[in-house]
Amino acid sequence: MLIISILGACVGSFIAALFNRYKHHQSLSGRSQCDHCHHRLKWIDLIPIISFVLLAGKCRYCRQTISSFSTFIEINLLILYPLIYSIAHSISLLIIISILLYLSMQDMESMKVSNNPLLALLCFTIVHSNLLSIEIILPIYLSFSILNQRLSMVGQADIDILCILYLMFSTAILYIIIIACVYALIYFFINRFRVHYIPFVPYIYLAVLTFLCIQK
Repeated sequence: MLIISILGACVGSFIAALFNRYKHHQSLSGRSQCDHCHHRLKWIDLIPIISFVLLAGKCRYCRQTISSFSTFIEINLLILYPLIYSIAHSISLLIIISILLYLSMQDMESMKVSNNPLLALLCFTIVHSNLLSIEIILPIYLSFSILNQRLSMVGQADIDILCILYLMFSTAILYIIIIACVYALIYFFINRFRVHYIPFVPYIYLAVLTFLCIQK
């Protein structure tokens, strides 16, 4: 489990870096650099969690405070990876959880998600599906997409993600939808109806985690 935990922290570091570049509209190529002084970071500055602790949360070069966001994501997956793996013993599921986390971050940031992570999610879920599952979900997906274009009930990405997850969870996706709706309603009530739009992908992510834990 130690290796799985380390893998989770490394994936968390990658996701945080990817999201930071997405957020600031930066190219995915090139080495990581300090957000303040833009000094290129060495490998010793990029060790998940450990580098942040050793540097006391400050850049080695300009001594400005480093955002703890990346470390938070690293710790998140450091804990989640062994937990999920102990339940399902599936590396594919760990990757799916990671992609959902990234999509959740995008949805919270801009109320939209990128096509590439959606395609990656489809690739990893389709491995666990069969022809019958695809035949069942395809007409449902097309029907809901057409209906949503006319009524704008939810974000199209929400429909995409839920239909993709059906390939992994089959009819259990109904439980995931119910749990996600409960979480979203709780958020809605806590904010006293002041919010007009709710990013739903984070609640799908939390619902999947909840469902997996309940199953155990």
